[in-house]
Amino acid sequence: REVEPVESVPGADVDATLPFLPGQVAAMVRIQRLTGMRPGEVCAMRFGDVDRSGAIWIYTLRTDKTARRRAVRAKKRVPLGPKVQAILAPYLAEKSGDRDAFLFSPQDAARDRAFERRRNRKTPLTPSQRKRDAEPKTRRYAESYSSELYGKIVKKAAERAGVERWTPNRLRHLYATEVRAKFGLEAAQIMLGHARADVTQIYAERDFQKAAQIAAEIG
Repeated sequence: REVEPVESVPGADVDATLPFLPGQVAAMVRIQRLTGMRPGEVCAMRFGDVDRSGAIWIYTLRTDKTARRRAVRAKKRVPLGPKVQAILAPYLAEKSGDRDAFLFSPQDAARDRAFERRRNRKTPLTPSQRKRDAEPKTRRYAESYSSELYGKIVKKAAERAGVERWTPNRLRHLYATEVRAKFGLEAAQIMLGHARADVTQIYAERDFQKAAQIAAEIG
């Protein structure tokens, strides 16, 4: 069955939406725009998946949508340039030492909201309120964002911003458009990971080096 092609979201709409997004989700949107990752890929980022040993950090996905088409034991790698590194730094610092900790978590967002309410409170807290605020109830929130929840938050924020509703998967197409305009079609294919199944590992490594160079410049 033919489906409607996914269109790029206008960059101006993304910029207008960002102020209406919660901090974590705004960071996820900015990272997607700078890397071309799929929504599920940015949702799945964990502390132990980001190699920070080089000038260009590398995010290695544990599983990904195109894994079956890749060489045996090969995993998708996403180069992360200086702009993405700056966005990720506080989240990595918070999760330091826990390899399996998700960098973006609704549980963390709920905890932060509770602390913010306490800080902005105008009247004194009762003893029971102090206890509740000191131990915010976050168990009912998920450990990580799903693509569905992520998209729902973005669409609501777009409505509040007064722009057309858009979803995070359209950021990937915006990224492709911007990379193609600046670096050409081949570069856009490399950055999005559109490698042919019969390409050898040598060429795959060549393409990744090109991807790292582009990430250093734009992301």
